Amino acid sequence: MARGRELIAGRPLEATDRIARRAYAGLEVSLRRVLLHTIEEYARRNGHADILRERIGGVTGA
Repeated sequence: MARGRELIAGRPLEATDRIARRAYAGLEVSLRRVLLHTIEEYARRNGHADILRERIGGVTGA
């Protein structure tokens, strides 16, 4: 987390860069899009955790 915060500190949300990963290599994305994707993934995984908690113990949102 600290490294991520360091990398984006002071950069505008409109700042763009190219993705280096194989599947999307060369694709240009904005910092805004990267942060939105991160929030979406985090929310999705929390939703999965809620489903698992409900199935195991019957409690959600704990």
